[in-house]
Amino acid sequence: MIHLAIQRSKISLGETLHLKIEAAEPGVETRLWVRHEGVLYTRPWRDWQPCSEDVLFPEAPGRYRLVVEWRSDDGRGGRSEVDFAVSPTASGQHPVETRMRDRSRLWAPTQWEGEVLGTSERAQLLQLERLLAAGDVFYDIGANLGVYSMAASRRVGSGGRVYSFEANPVCVQFLRSNRIANGADNVEILPVALLDKEGHTPFTLNYGSTQLGVARSSPHYANKGGHEIWVATAALDDLAGSIGLADPQVVKIDVEGAEALVVAGMRGILDRHQPALLLELHGLGCADATLRILDEFGYRYCDASNSERFASGAEVCRYFGDQICQVVAHPARAAS
Repeated sequence: MIHLAIQRSKISLGETLHLKIEAAEPGVETRLWVRHEGVLYTRPWRDWQPCSEDVLFPEAPGRYRLVVEWRSDDGRGGRSEVDFAVSPTASGQHPVETRMRDRSRLWAPTQWEGEVLGTSERAQLLQLERLLAAGDVFYDIGANLGVYSMAASRRVGSGGRVYSFEANPVCVQFLRSNRIANGADNVEILPVALLDKEGHTPFTLNYGSTQLGVARSSPHYANKGGHEIWVATAALDDLAGSIGLADPQVVKIDVEGAEALVVAGMRGILDRHQPALLLELHGLGCADATLRILDEFGYRYCDASNSERFASGAEVCRYFGDQICQVVAHPARAAS
């Protein structure tokens, strides 16, 4: 009933895989599951839709099997499978240590992932150096492996404090290792997903990668293979008050599409403390919803990479359009 075709059966880590699904007759829908090195992820990589070409971006090395389930209008159905492999970097499939430009040591699942984080975050890390001073308090929301947390730890020194918020249990394990490797005693890890209220939310993780998060929150990161779990959520205002977190001077938010919910849950902190914000905004919808809230508190913005200035969130949205972007938000008193 269906025919599967991939452009090649082995790709390198960091490359995309193109899958073409052809049906023998019209009216056939398919959905896609993935097995990876003995793990069958029970959330579909892609749910039911008409046959099409899929682009997959595996973020961990190893052997994969794609299972494509099909159904037709007349009630028939079945499944087909195709195998491919993702070759590891020279360091293999074991965790590797990467040296960052600020001399911090970063354990990552693969050399590729460590290098991606080191290069993709370079502009924001330079902004972090400009914004943070000795003795400051830094909130790292969506801490991942701890790239920002370790850099901030060195910057604020023994008199400062870093709070690393990370809900992904795979990431938390690496965060703990990186905290120890860097002697970062001023870093405290909080394993929670910050949103706009207390509760639980679906969360996608991959056992060979740290690149997933709140399930389906970002259109730019949809359809990745992973295991869906439920994690605890909290609003930052409530959490900071209940456990007595120190007030922040700088906050970084990178939560793969849930930025507006995080900001909605920290209105009190924005109003009282006016911290500078390092934002990764995941597309036009996420950017518009997030920056509308920050506009209420008089924030002004600049492009992290070239310091292009914007007086409003609407200007930011027009400038970047529907793409992932890194923006610095300054309180009005600092931006003037």
